[in-house]
Formats: sequence, C-alpha cells, structure tokens
Amino acid sequence: MRINPLYRVAISLVLATLGILAASGFINYRMTKTYDQLSLEFFNKQLQKPIDAEVLDQIQLYEPKLKAASYDVAQSANFRKASSNYLDAENAPPEDYDPEPALWDLRIETRKLMDTAILSTDKNLNVRGISYILKKKKNVTFSEWRETSEKHDQFPDEIIKKIVERKKAHKFLMPVYYWIDNGMPTATSVVPIGRFDYSGYLLVHASLLDVLSALDKKLGAEIQFLSAKDKKVIYTLPNIKITKDAKITEFLSPLKSDSKKTYGLMINDKVTNQLASIKVTADITELDKKLASVRIESFVLFAVVVVLIAFIADGLVIVLFRRVFLKQVAAEEEIQKSIRYAGRIQRTLLPKFEPQIIEMDVVWQPRDIVGGDLYMIHESDEKLIIVLIDCTGHGVPGGFLSAVAHSVVDRVITDNNHKDAGDYLSEINTLFKELLNQKDKKNATSNEGMDGGIFVFDKTLNMATFSGAATSLFLTLPGQGVQEVRGDRKNVGGIRTPISYRFPTQKVEVGAFIYTMNTDGINDTMSSEKKPVAFGKKRLITQLEKNNKLEPKRTNQIVMQALNEYKGTAPFRDDITLFSFVFKDKVLNT
Repeated sequence: MRINPLYRVAISLVLATLGILAASGFINYRMTKTYDQLSLEFFNKQLQKPIDAEVLDQIQLYEPKLKAASYDVAQSANFRKASSNYLDAENAPPEDYDPEPALWDLRIETRKLMDTAILSTDKNLNVRGISYILKKKKNVTFSEWRETSEKHDQFPDEIIKKIVERKKAHKFLMPVYYWIDNGMPTATSVVPIGRFDYSGYLLVHASLLDVLSALDKKLGAEIQFLSAKDKKVIYTLPNIKITKDAKITEFLSPLKSDSKKTYGLMINDKVTNQLASIKVTADITELDKKLASVRIESFVLFAVVVVLIAFIADGLVIVLFRRVFLKQVAAEEEIQKSIRYAGRIQRTLLPKFEPQIIEMDVVWQPRDIVGGDLYMIHESDEKLIIVLIDCTGHGVPGGFLSAVAHSVVDRVITDNNHKDAGDYLSEINTLFKELLNQKDKKNATSNEGMDGGIFVFDKTLNMATFSGAATSLFLTLPGQGVQEVRGDRKNVGGIRTPISYRFPTQKVEVGAFIYTMNTDGINDTMSSEKKPVAFGKKRLITQLEKNNKLEPKRTNQIVMQALNEYKGTAPFRDDITLFSFVFKDKVLNT
C-alpha cells in the first residue's frame, strides 16, 4: 500500500515526538528518583538533630490532617453543587444569569462547613476561615471567618499567583502555605474545586498557634533566630559546626511570631506577614557534588537520545519535504504571481484622469489582490458619466467578472444614443445578459450579475440623472443633512432580472452637494464582537453628515476611519469602493 508523502511526514514527526517524550519521561524519572534518594539520605541525617526533628515531626503530622480536612470540604456534595452553580453563572451570558444569588448560596454553604465535624478532626486543627479563588479573576472572591470580629490581613498576592498558575492540582499535590495573618501564625491548604476542575480553588486557613506555642516553649532556649531588621544572630545553635569554605544550605521551619516582633528574614515591608523561622545551617558540599554528577549524566543521556531520534526523523522529513513541500511552495508562488499580475491588469482598467467639471476622491480597496469592484468615468463635450460596478463575488472570480462588466459598460457609455441614466443601465443589463447567456431562465448557463449605479450629467441641459441597481446615491449638504436617491431593487444580470427590464431614471439636483456612491462592502462590514453586526446604511449616513466642508476627500476619510474603528480586528468581508465628488464653481454658477 502506497502512503501519501504528507502522511509519511506526519507519521515521522509523531514517532519522533513520542520517542523524545518517552526518553524525557524515563530520564526525568531516573534523575528525580536519584535526586530524592540522595537528598533524603542527607536531610534525614541532618534532621536527626533533636531541635529540627521535633519541629518537622509536628509540621509533618499537621499537614496531612489539614490537607485531608480541606479535601473533604472541597468534595462535599453541597459545596461542589454550590460551586458548580456559581461557575455556571459566571460563564453564562449576562442577560440570562445573575451570578450573585449563586455566590450567596456558595457563601452560605461555606459557613455551614465551618461548623461541621470535618474541620475538627484534631484538637490542634483549629480552622479559622475558608476562602474561595476563581482562577480567571486571580484574586480572592470571598472569605468566611469563624470570628467575624477578628481583623485579618489580605492573603499574600504572590501566593495567589502561584496557586492560579499551577499546571496540575489534585489532592496528592495540594500545597500548604505558611504566613502570619494579623500576628496569627496560619497554615493555608489549597484544594482545587472538584477532582480535576482547575477553574477555582478552595483555601482552608488553620491556626498554628497551639502547635507552635508548645514547640516554642520547649525549644525556645536552643533555637537560632535571625532578627528581621539587622539579620544578627540572637540565639545560637551550638551543636552544628560549619567550615568557612563549605557550601551552605538552610532549612527553615515555621515558628510562632509575636504580633509586634518578627523573627526570620524579611520578605516584604510588613513585618507581621513574615513567619518566624528556625534556621539550621548545614554543609552540602558533598551532596552538591553528587547531585551535579547526576545532572550531567542525565543531560548527556538525554542529549544522545534526542540527537539520535532527531537525526533519523529529520532525515526522513528532509527527503519528503523536498518532494512535496517544495513543489507546493513553487505552485503557491506561481499562483500568487499570476494573481498579482491579474491585480496589475485590473488596475489598468481604472480611470487615469479627473474630469474637468468635478473634484473627486475615490477609495478602491479589493478584499484580495483582485476584486469584483470597479469604477469608470467618461467625459465628452456633452456629458459626464460616472459608473460604479460591484460584480458577484470577490477575489479571482470577481476580478474575471469585473473585466467582462468593464467591456460591456465601456461599450454602452461611449454610445451617445442614450439620453439618461436609466437608458444606460437598461442597455448594460441587456448586453451583460446576452454575453453571459442569460437570455431566459430555462436555458441560462450562469446566474452572475452585478450591482452598481450610473450618474449622468448633461452639460448642455445642466441636468443630472441617476439610476441604480441595488445602489443608492447620497447628496450631502454640509451642515444640513443627507438626501438619499434610492436605486432599483433589481440587479444587473442574473436570471431574475429580465433581459428587457427598464431601470428607472431619477432626476438629481445639481448644487453645492457632496455626491457619494458606494458598494455594499461598506454596509456589510461586520464588527469584531461575538455576535457581529453590520455597519449598515444608517451608520454610513451618520458619518456623511459629519463633514461640514465641501470636500470629497474629507468625506471619504471620515467614513473609512469610522469603518476601520467599527470592524476592529475583524477582517473585511468584501471589496470596498467609495466614490465622492463635488461640482466645480463653473457648473454651479451656470
């Protein structure tokens, strides 16, 4: 069976990735296990010293009880239900849900849990409060305390940040943080909401006062403290000796702190937020050498495995890339060259001159390199004709159709046998349908068409007419509003418009107006909201009214600026053409 080259590339990359992940996992497991063994042997040896052993034993007994109690709270049926309701309300559309009732129910449930036996499994496990963190908000949503009259410090922001940025959180990895809350030594256990739901966390705050007070009384005379202010040793620990050139590590264990005095090293400006610590200093020179050796060995092994896997995979991928992707790149480049060349050709169809009797400004912006929009201008001694074309589609199909439309319109507008705009547009419809074989519905081989408008100014009669196919003409009198000259609802071409259909002509006032025509790419531009809304005709008219000067370029700038701000990051969905002009004084004074 022959396998597609693209599939071969994918299979090679997948196998290489799996191989690297497997090697990484194995080496990481091996290194971690070795690290743990070496570190455990060293720490056990150090912590056999009487002072440290008693402190850590108490903490190691205390933490599992706090974690178990916290986990039971988070997994209680009523709490999970109340939490789920609140999360659903938070994520629901604001018009359908109000999260406050659900939040209130959740707070009530936490108050009930404060008084249950779950939180009093041990005489030293004195739970002071429960807090709730919603991960996406990255702050404490609410806290419930047993003694409401008691003052509390804010839970440290750096700890909250660590909590919400954890990549894994379940009952086997529940962290415990130690801090001073208004002078009270506190241990906080962090539990995710539900077993594998990381959208929120439950914090259970328990007092360490009883545990640490007993240890403080028993060990106080032998403990080495550091002053937070000047870091000088207050009490010494005589049974540990360190050589001057040894590498040093410190083991810190939490101890009771007086609300007015703090022992330990400062973390922040608030002395009462720093938990006092017992400090044991030990020589880790030998351990560091062993761990460095493990790190180097693991790195070399991992590098060898990765290089071998990458070499094999890259060899396969390079061969396949040369066969497949280089061909695709060449083909894509050839297509893009053709489209860019088509774009240059399409630009040659645009007018290269400005009529003598008007001042004009045009925004012509295809959605892609080529598009279905065009505008045309024809001026003779008798007439000025301006045509706006919006063909079906955009991109390459729209570009092809616009070239066909250009040839038809050019043929019609150079013929002086038509007296007004409706005659021109009707003749364009007839020739367009004949060219695309749309003479009747039954035998039509295509349904393409175009929208657009045609403006005709008869110089000899000083009279203007307009005819539109799903297109309007806007007359803006600066400072006095906008008039809309509506076009016909029919399109030019397509099987729904009869070949003999006569588009109506509307007379247009000649005066000190800004005359504006546009394609529907402007009206159909969508906002970047979740439920996007089109820019629409009303917003366009509002922008036209903002220009208080008889300057077509200013009109176009106002509209395009508003359009770009409205769409935001959303892309344009269609080609855009905006044509504005004013008559020069020699016409207005006639």
